[in-house]
Amino acid sequence: MTSLLVRISQPGFLITRYEISNQSVVLTKHIRLTARHTGKYAHILYSFAATQVIDLDLLIKDAYSRNFEYLIPFLERGIRGADLHEECAKMDKYYARLTLESVQGGMFEALNHRVDERHVSRIADLESMPQRSANTIWWLLVQHGLVNTPADINVIDTGSHPTRIRLVRDVPRAGWASRASFSDDGSRGMEVANKMALRAYAAQNHAATAGAVRRKDLSVLGLKGCRHGDTIGAMDACEEGMYTCEWHDAKGYLFDPPTVANKKGRVVVSLPSSIAAEQVAEVDVDSLQDAYHVPARLKIPLAQVYRDLSNTLRKLKARRGAPELAALVLEPLVLGAGGMIFVDPLFQRVLIDTVRASDAHPPRNGGWFGLPVILDEVFVGLYRLGLRTTGPLLGVNPDIS
Repeated sequence: MTSLLVRISQPGFLITRYEISNQSVVLTKHIRLTARHTGKYAHILYSFAATQVIDLDLLIKDAYSRNFEYLIPFLERGIRGADLHEECAKMDKYYARLTLESVQGGMFEALNHRVDERHVSRIADLESMPQRSANTIWWLLVQHGLVNTPADINVIDTGSHPTRIRLVRDVPRAGWASRASFSDDGSRGMEVANKMALRAYAAQNHAATAGAVRRKDLSVLGLKGCRHGDTIGAMDACEEGMYTCEWHDAKGYLFDPPTVANKKGRVVVSLPSSIAAEQVAEVDVDSLQDAYHVPARLKIPLAQVYRDLSNTLRKLKARRGAPELAALVLEPLVLGAGGMIFVDPLFQRVLIDTVRASDAHPPRNGGWFGLPVILDEVFVGLYRLGLRTTGPLLGVNPDIS
């Protein structure tokens, strides 16, 4: 017994006729039905290309859409009926040729070798991440006493970031840093830096003086005109100004810094009134290059004038009831948001040397001494002034940057 089945394929308006006989189904006819109100040719052309053999084209003429004007010449071109066996033979020949080349050391062997090599390298990279992370990353949201071994660090392969691992590996190679922390902006970075410095000072002072300093009685030393960010801790390390808010509470002592400027062709160091009271208000420098050649300028008389800051530091430490200075926070070379004021680098170098020599507590394990020194290099670091970092120009490295 034989029956006919007709299937209508909507995308291409195909009518496919099947003949069922003796438990088998055989495709016998393709009839393409083109609707008269089809506004797009895409469906019709899709049906044309989707079939191998077309037995009949049934095109309904419609004076409105006038599809027949385009479709009749197109459909008359016909379509080649492909031989399935011929196609399979060609495909087998194609892959046989590729396989032969790979056996002989062709392109695919090189690709396979590269893929395998990359896979092995990636696995080795993932397996070494816990140890490298433990050695170089300063985490913000963990208790560091609980992360003692690489086994305490879980690496999620799809959530890892090899570029960041390489970055924290390369940055400490500058020669002075041992760990790195990631921050999404300068304010948060300075918040972390301030907390690290104050905590380090409190811990060392507690060990040296049996707990003489309360955690709430610490402040910082800095420069007037500085700005370290918009968060509360960063603002409290600055003076009152246009960038501070209603609940700003300055926690520190700020020096009025000498500045470097070019005035009518003269390179001049302008001294603030606190220093110029005993000196001339301006000091000429031979050239801009000489102004930033800090090692040579350490021997000039102005350097000795700056070293008198040690008297001010002693007075600050002798104050009763005032917060104790626990860190030095500087924007090296340029006070950016304060008005692009170029600070005399000699002054900053002498200030760093002075605070580091102000404490009798010896450093432990090659650590900081005197006061922890923080350099806020948002405006000047990463080659913004042509230098990766300002440490080499000042001739001294910070403890935190």
